[in-house]
Amino acid sequence: MFYLLRPFRFLAKAVTSENAPRQLAWGFALGVLIGLVPKGNLIAVALMMILGATRVNLGAGMLAAFIFSWVGMLTDPLTRRIGLAILEIESLRPFY
Repeated sequence: MFYLLRPFRFLAKAVTSENAPRQLAWGFALGVLIGLVPKGNLIAVALMMILGATRVNLGAGMLAAFIFSWVGMLTDPLTRRIGLAILEIESLRPFY
């Protein structure tokens, strides 16, 4: 029975450890960055290493990364259209 509950105990420990407000905020901020950066490149790997190596809340970081990966994927068509519309503004061409 204890072996079945062991993963839940580890999850609870990950969420409750490093629970100072500053550590929670840093964990969440790093998770947002990890979630919004495209996966499979060196930046994403470096951000994951920073999340794991620093004293931030790992549970908040991983939860934010999971949520914002989905948010980024779902809003991708809209943000693509907005970016394309901005890039096609004729008066901004010299600025680019």
